[in-house]
Amino acid sequence: MTDYDVMIGGGCVGLSTTKHLAERSDRDVRVLEKENHLATHQSGRNSGVLHTTPDSTTRPAR
Repeated sequence: MTDYDVMIGGGCVGLSTTKHLAERSDRDVRVLEKENHLATHQSGRNSGVLHTTPDSTTRPAR
């Protein structure tokens, strides 16, 4: 049996993460998407803005 690193979700973030992970490592990466087409839910309806959750490593702008 072959081992894979799996990304769940074929939206903008999932596909971009998969692409960069595959390009910058020797990992064999697969994407799992439940729909028939990629980027059909939030990715297909976004406003062009990626809203991220702030983490503890970011500092507020001064």
